[in-house]
Amino acid sequence: MCDFSRVPEWESTVESIELETDGPTRAGTRGFQVRRLAGRHVRAPFEVVAFDPAGHLTIHSKAGPVDVTGTFDCRARDDGSEVTIAMRLRLWLSMRLAEPVLRLAIERESRSNLERLKRLLEVPSE
Repeated sequence: MCDFSRVPEWESTVESIELETDGPTRAGTRGFQVRRLAGRHVRAPFEVVAFDPAGHLTIHSKAGPVDVTGTFDCRARDDGSEVTIAMRLRLWLSMRLAEPVLRLAIERESRSNLERLKRLLEVPSE
């Protein structure tokens, strides 16, 4: 999840990631994500605001009227791993009427993305 070059493989609306910061992912890593939203290409800046290689990543992105902070936590379990995502969405006043629809769309997309990520990470049994 922290290898930004691979995010388009599992996050359905992300077409590409452009990093501004060299080196491994860390707090302060910055870049741009290009997303396909409602038939349009949106280039949005993002910054890693918290990172722990043991399993925590918080990213903040603001594009136009949408301000999003996403937190990803991974924990080892006996039967694999558990990933938890929390999203904080803030909208300009002009977008507030669309908030329930946007929240539902983000929830659906997040579930679908996590399923895609799970399939990519699962090791086939021999």
